[in-house]
Amino acid sequence: MRKTLRLLTFSVGFLAYYTSLAQATSIPKLEIAKGDTYIVGPENLLVVDTLILHDKATIRFAPNGKGRLAAKVAYVGDACTITSKGAHGKHGKLGTAGTDGEDGSNLEIAVHFMKLGSLTIDTRGGDGGNGYKGKHGTKPKTKHAHSTTIDSQGQVATVYQPVIGGTGSKGEAGTPGSAGGNGGDLTLAYSSSNFVINFNHSPRSGLKASGLIEVLHQTGKAGLAGKDGNSYVGMNEAGTTVITGGPVTKAHEQKQVGQIMLVNNNILKP
Repeated sequence: MRKTLRLLTFSVGFLAYYTSLAQATSIPKLEIAKGDTYIVGPENLLVVDTLILHDKATIRFAPNGKGRLAAKVAYVGDACTITSKGAHGKHGKLGTAGTDGEDGSNLEIAVHFMKLGSLTIDTRGGDGGNGYKGKHGTKPKTKHAHSTTIDSQGQVATVYQPVIGGTGSKGEAGTPGSAGGNGGDLTLAYSSSNFVINFNHSPRSGLKASGLIEVLHQTGKAGLAGKDGNSYVGMNEAGTTVITGGPVTKAHEQKQVGQIMLVNNNILKP
């Protein structure tokens, strides 16, 4: 499904901010090879004069603080990614629920595209961890003892008699799944040289073209609830009551999708 993104007018203050940023910390050139990932430093800041992303290259920002990227010119290949997506939560264990997914961090990006194949900008929250699925209890077992008798005609007969072998046991308790993370906000100020950028027509949509940007900013999915294990109560197989374990659920806090602001600098050009 195509998502609707807001297109806002040019912000002088926003570009002035990045201009001052570039003067202080600019890298002359950054080239990321095909399939490689560049991890932005602890300041979560990357300012570069010329940015080259070969096919399937990735720039990764830490999800624990705002990420900032400025590039005077960028050459971007196919299936590239800029991401600040939150990490997925861990699955629950016996007695503990899954952990929440991390929030995706906010991103501020200013870039002029000289070439653009396809780019995904991902600020999604991480998925919540699944709850623990309790193991079933043990079923009771009935043993059969036998004895032999001789009837009045001298025939030998074997008699089988059930003997209680023990009770069944309870199943383990399941634990609830946890919440996904919030989606991060994205502010993208962009311009391009002699081509139009198409938003949220990803290569997966079947559109065969260049100049594609897909923005992912959803909340992470809530983890699946774990179930209690089945419990078996009774003194023998025939009299066993099976208590089927259901899912263990809990209410989650409402999560927020990231807000998107697109600033098209091309509209200022004569």
